[in-house]
Amino acid sequence: MLREKYVTTPEAAKLIGKGENLVAKLCQAGRLPGAEKMGNTWLIPRESVLSYTPGTRGPKPRKAKLAAEKAAILEQAKLAAEREEMLKRAAEFGGVVMELPEEVQEAMDRAEASERRRKQHDNDNSRENHH
Repeated sequence: MLREKYVTTPEAAKLIGKGENLVAKLCQAGRLPGAEKMGNTWLIPRESVLSYTPGTRGPKPRKAKLAAEKAAILEQAKLAAEREEMLKRAAEFGGVVMELPEEVQEAMDRAEASERRRKQHDNDNSRENHH
């Protein structure tokens, strides 16, 4: 009965097609729920092993990073347009200007910072390509 519900590290490694060291690290990191260490042996619920899905590693792919930057720039443009509209309305009503909501200002600041980083990255890359 215990053998049907639990597997050892070598058995789990064979089930998921990975090395035993990786399986042990997954157990230590809590990535295989219910895994328990008994002495020097990990007992891992078979169901946890069978439902294991590898996580993503490393930095975002360039395409995803560019899409995120584009979204930030579009958000910045939208916020700038909203701000411009608010200033126009304020001018119509005697120049009364309200402060931007904090989350709007923060979003604009993040978008501007992202745009500055993108431009700096492009400048750095263009300098490297010219040398």
